[in-house]
Amino acid sequence: MKRSHFLICIALMIATSLMAQTSGEIIYTTTINIHAQLRGPRAEQMKQMLPETQSFQQILQFTDTETLFQKYENEEVVDEVEIDDQRARRFMMRMMGAGDGDLYYTNLEEERVVQQRDFLGKMFLIDDEFEELQWKFTGEQKTIKGYVCQKAELVIPEDTTNARPPQKEGDNKDENAQGDRGDRNNRGGRGSRGFRGPKSVVAWFTPQIPVAAGPMQYAQLPGMVLRLEIDGNSNVITAETITLKELADDAIEVPKKGKKVTREEFKTIVQEKIEEMRKERGGRGGGRMIIRNEK
Repeated sequence: MKRSHFLICIALMIATSLMAQTSGEIIYTTTINIHAQLRGPRAEQMKQMLPETQSFQQILQFTDTETLFQKYENEEVVDEVEIDDQRARRFMMRMMGAGDGDLYYTNLEEERVVQQRDFLGKMFLIDDEFEELQWKFTGEQKTIKGYVCQKAELVIPEDTTNARPPQKEGDNKDENAQGDRGDRNNRGGRGSRGFRGPKSVVAWFTPQIPVAAGPMQYAQLPGMVLRLEIDGNSNVITAETITLKELADDAIEVPKKGKKVTREEFKTIVQEKIEEMRKERGGRGGGRMIIRNEK
């Protein structure tokens, strides 16, 4: 009996230690509803060419002071038949602002973000402070991968800087096309042409992993974010594998490649390039270039 009691105590101590662990890694699966992203007169045609959804994986390594979010390198051998699918995934990752070489580093103590971004073949290093997020707690709960999670909704302020002026009577010619362009430019209320901010963000976080972190910039909550629902089911990021462990000293390194810019400077660079490409195409706008989830 004494031995049995001793083993139970050891098991409880191990369980308690694991629950208090503030380092490890989480593999997330991002599922994008491609059809929901398509707008404009060619939307139906594009839906015939592209799958409805696409998924890829990313990994978050974290301690109680630092995190690094990046593409998950699966070591399994890729068969030839999977090559086209892999290309499609890379295309969607670039479209959603998650290229193969992109890194998202945060220093929780210094409230600093360093993001390595590949934009049209040129590497940029976005070094800036945290942009404060306004979360609203709903009181709802659910269990994800054995962790009790709380629900929080991101309060996204409206931005009317690009709001269209009221139309005069009789000026509704080509109204659908104008409305589509207005929707593209103002989606999410960010006010930066070419940057499509989300209309809604829901986070499910767990205080059982007491690190204020999560995928990309969606953090600053009293616990680890295990699931994100961006614009409903348009973009869902959910934890698939959660491993609590001590990380190697060099597991998390600050990104160093690229031209150093601030968040706003990077937005300006992208905006100017989009305008340049639009002019080269005779003002038609060409294909849809969307930089998602930028803050």
